Amino acid sequence: MKFLHIAVISLFVFAACNKMESSEPVTPAKVITSTADKLNTAMINQDFETFAKYTHPKVIEVLGGAQKFKEMMTNGAKGMNDAGVRFISITNGEPGKIITKDNELQTILPQTIEMKTPTGRVKTKTALIAISSDNGKTWHFVDTFNSDLKRLQVMMPNLSNELVIPAPQPPEVVLEK
Repeated sequence: MKFLHIAVISLFVFAACNKMESSEPVTPAKVITSTADKLNTAMINQDFETFAKYTHPKVIEVLGGAQKFKEMMTNGAKGMNDAGVRFISITNGEPGKIITKDNELQTILPQTIEMKTPTGRVKTKTALIAISSDNGKTWHFVDTFNSDLKRLQVMMPNLSNELVIPAPQPPEVVLEK
């Protein structure tokens, strides 16, 4: 019986060691994409309280504060819903090179957004700027939709000139009967 007890404990220790060895290291790219996944889920679920948590504070400030931001997002979602448009998915690509500017880490995160419309589906490629002011522990995002770097630098002068925002591409439209 004592042998069985020792064998069971040994198996648990062995399993725990294997789990520790096989777990992948947490990289900045993984933190960025997992945080962006939370932002994306919040957008799809129209949870603008959570969405604001991951939006860069400067964006919220420029748009009039947290309450105005939430109202703007809610009204935008209502307009989309009324028009029969909804998000199906938002998927992240691989973050670009992480740039250090003053006390911030910055990078571009490509995304693909798919929406359902009354006439079919629309897929578009866009990008977020991911910014961390705590050495990569937490990340906040700025949507680059319809903006170039110079326009965004008016609002956020600390954005690095090394950031390369992808040029807008025409959306892919799939008409459905």
